[in-house]
Amino acid sequence: MVRAPPTHGPDLSVTKPSTTVDRARLDQLRRDEDAAFRAARPRSARAIAEGARHMPNGAPMAWMAGIYRHPPIVAVAGAGARFTDLDGHTYLDMN
Repeated sequence: MVRAPPTHGPDLSVTKPSTTVDRARLDQLRRDEDAAFRAARPRSARAIAEGARHMPNGAPMAWMAGIYRHPPIVAVAGAGARFTDLDGHTYLDMN
């Protein structure tokens, strides 16, 4: 015996989105944001390059080298859930 689906409760059916993602535009936005990120952190980039002379990939542990898609930052101070990088940017640590 085949049962009919219930007629109460939320509609959980999957539908196609009404818009599509412009992949070329998304890729360009990513490249632009990556370039802006790098440009705003020259001191961190120099410190990582110097560290690479002494540590593989400039990181103290191998797993740290490929953890993010953006270049690494160098933290120099922190208090509570906030830390500041070598270039003066303050971050909120959500981990």
